[in-house]
Amino acid sequence: MSWPQYQRFRQIADGYQIRSGECQSVIAGKLGLNLYTYRNYLYGSKKPGLRTLRAAARLFGCSVMEFIDDPDAPPPGLDKITWAAATELERSLSMAILKDLQTVSEKEKYAYYDLCKQGLFKVIAKAKAEQMK
Repeated sequence: MSWPQYQRFRQIADGYQIRSGECQSVIAGKLGLNLYTYRNYLYGSKKPGLRTLRAAARLFGCSVMEFIDDPDAPPPGLDKITWAAATELERSLSMAILKDLQTVSEKEKYAYYDLCKQGLFKVIAKAKAEQMK
């Protein structure tokens, strides 16, 4: 996890603490951690493992991906405006693909899935990146 991801873990944990009114030691206990370890995760001194992230996601009422991904943060090398445009383009493309998949036979769906396995999405992502230049 990078530093923004630690901050995201802390944001979610702090939000839960405010909503629940529980102290850090109670939350740590519910996660099966001691207070010292929980605080290390909150302050970024230690990286929580997948088991801890899963337990935290269940307790905090979120998905594990929310700890890992920051949906507002563009990847390195892209500014927020370019990232927002690319995200919107991806959303439009995904909706078009979903709509098409609803109209094809099961056999065609499996052929599509095979294409995906062969890297179709990598090709689409590359084309999208070229289009954004």
